Amino acid sequence: LKLENKILNNTPFQHPYYYWTNTAIPLTAQTQYIFPESMKYAFKHGSLDVNDLVVFPWPIYKGNDLSWNKNIHIRYSLFAYMLSDDFFGLYHHDLGHGVIHVADHKKVPGRKIWSWGVSEDADFRTSTLTDKSGQYCEVQCGPIETQGEYRFLKPFTHDSWKQYWYAPKKMKVFKFANENAAVNIIHKGSSKIELYVNTTSDLSGARLVLADSEKPIFKRTCRISPFKPFSAVVNIPKNTGNNIFVFSIKSSSGAEIIKYAFSLSGRTK
Repeated sequence: LKLENKILNNTPFQHPYYYWTNTAIPLTAQTQYIFPESMKYAFKHGSLDVNDLVVFPWPIYKGNDLSWNKNIHIRYSLFAYMLSDDFFGLYHHDLGHGVIHVADHKKVPGRKIWSWGVSEDADFRTSTLTDKSGQYCEVQCGPIETQGEYRFLKPFTHDSWKQYWYAPKKMKVFKFANENAAVNIIHKGSSKIELYVNTTSDLSGARLVLADSEKPIFKRTCRISPFKPFSAVVNIPKNTGNNIFVFSIKSSSGAEIIKYAFSLSGRTK
């Protein structure tokens, strides 16, 4: 799903504006919230005052892994802090699929997860706010970093941005994503990598390459589509603990679909 947003001020006066996209997503017992590995901190509202903000480490806070909804026991607003990548979302581990949102983080820095948490209050709230869907969370995004701020549009100007939503499946989780594809890399010790890929379009003759310090260690040409995810187990050379790996996909015409650089210890720029 591609959304093109445009806010226009066609008057001779400056006007304030406030905009957030809000989607409700059903929750399961194994829902995990996914932010980029580059995000080390998040923030929340410290009180009912939307300008009262508390910054805290992500995802472990006070010994609790807040990326899992089952570990949240109160109503919770979770905002991305100093986002430097374009994606976030969630994954239902028990169902094998999730939701990814992608937008230019420079134009859309606001990313938020809202949850009622896991509690009797959450059960009551969801029973009054949904028909029969049960507990849910809200995946939100906007051109403003917090919900206590607004912007101004100068006379006869506009603000615009694009955002993308899609549902990855059969990839256990995702480590990196853009509007074309999502990638998951799982390290199996120091000798193997599990590789999972979902794409948002049907790519016949897609060229997949995993390189270690620019030397290819895995190549595959195949068809990938939203209905046919790709997965493989790749053997990696010994003594590569500090090496930079680059996984990329190109279309049959050579256009870059996605490129993800990482080390065995995590994401790298």
